Amino acid sequence: GDLLVVADCSGAALFQASNANPGTSGSIEHLAGVSGQVPGNATADLGRAWLQDATVYRVQAITYYLAASQRQPGLLSLWSYATPPYGLPAATATEMVTGVERMQVTYGIDTVGDQAAHQFVTADAVTDWTTVVSARVELLLDGPDANTTTTPQPYVFAGVSVTPTDHRMRTVVSLVASLRNTAP
Repeated sequence: GDLLVVADCSGAALFQASNANPGTSGSIEHLAGVSGQVPGNATADLGRAWLQDATVYRVQAITYYLAASQRQPGLLSLWSYATPPYGLPAATATEMVTGVERMQVTYGIDTVGDQAAHQFVTADAVTDWTTVVSARVELLLDGPDANTTTTPQPYVFAGVSVTPTDHRMRTVVSLVASLRNTAP
């Protein structure tokens, strides 16, 4: 019943396992219409034959969010919540990075069809998800000490200049990742 992805350098296919025999034959069945499987497979066809260079991955939805830190009271942290919780009895939240004050995800839009991002917008501003070719994650990190600097230290986050009223040290880190299989 696990949701799986088979992928190689040429593409990927998502399916639900209906039976697996990794120890005996190394095979994974993906039959359509298996009773009790949700969401199930609409077809048993994975679109093409997959060769030995393909890899099978378990699909897991991971939600990232900011919440109060358990490690450093008074600060926010970046947390994750993964479902299904493979190998665990129940899904649990995990505190990943302490001192993450803000987070923003924007999406790179290809406006001319060359598979390059020409503008970055928030999810609510994406009008055609087939034009999204990358994702950018920005994090505003702050230090644990409230009086590290002698004067407030300005910073730029999400394109906006900010001058805080406190004396914390902050820095902005960002990552841009290209998205696989975005070509039409």
